[in-house]
Amino acid sequence: ELWEKVLDINLRSVLNYTRAALDPMIANRWGRIVSIASDAGRMGGLYAAVYSAAKAGVIAFSKTIAREMAPYNILVNCVAPGPIETPLLQQISGEGDTGAAMIRKTLRMVPLKRLGQPEEIAHAVAFFASEEASYITGQVLSVNGGMIME
Repeated sequence: ELWEKVLDINLRSVLNYTRAALDPMIANRWGRIVSIASDAGRMGGLYAAVYSAAKAGVIAFSKTIAREMAPYNILVNCVAPGPIETPLLQQISGEGDTGAAMIRKTLRMVPLKRLGQPEEIAHAVAFFASEEASYITGQVLSVNGGMIME
């Protein structure tokens, strides 16, 4: 049951909104789709096999749609956040000393030595949706403080 929920939220939602958006974009011969993946989908995540698989699916799906939709000037890209300071991160890491220790352990892997902020993800999405990204499609942009460098 949990796996189905994780897949619904993290993969099937992307399939559904992409399908809903494509017909008008094809008719207009223009569009931008920016999906939220995760670095877990690029490298795997400890104790997060289904989540990582779902996010890897978002990446593969987005790359495929990017190829298929390029003739219609529809650009499809992904933003892959690393550790971002959100209520969900706090919930996952836990409270008190245990949660603080988990965050410190995570930060040891981040060269910038801080958690990302939600608005930093929003800026990356806005870039992909802008005309400044008019020659970029099928790409994954990791926003992770240097945690993963490719």
